[in-house]
Amino acid sequence: MSESADITPGDSERDQKCFDIALQSRNQEIDLLWRRSLFFWGFIASAGAGYAMLVKTHSHLSIVVACFGMVCSFTWTLVNHGSKYWQESWETKLKQFNANVSGPLFAKEERLIKKEIWGARKFSPSKLSIAISDYVFLLWVFVVACEFCGFFFRWQSHAQKR
Repeated sequence: MSESADITPGDSERDQKCFDIALQSRNQEIDLLWRRSLFFWGFIASAGAGYAMLVKTHSHLSIVVACFGMVCSFTWTLVNHGSKYWQESWETKLKQFNANVSGPLFAKEERLIKKEIWGARKFSPSKLSIAISDYVFLLWVFVVACEFCGFFFRWQSHAQKR
């Protein structure tokens, strides 16, 4: 039977320590999101290059490479969603201790001055990374579907010639 550690704000020294740990963990999770993305991009780029080289000459191998790219992209998407979950989990913990540690500094969102198209926008880099990973996964799904359709039609036309 496990006990839940219910840490509530109150003691300023403990709050500072909890805030520092949560901030460090949140920042580490953001850093890991980008490191993991680079890791997966290496595999996905290799799959893309391999697919481009094999698509015209070795159709059986190009299907395998396309499936590898799709699996890598799907895994990248899952890892990004998991990283975002943990980032938001640590941000929730930060909010618990924010008032006792930093006061009103992070309590409200500041309004930014709009500067036409080049001004600041409220986009989340991690959510944009998730959107890109989802898009790349869908591209690989399309490539794999096209490859299987082409393989099926080539097989069917070959069978009809017999």
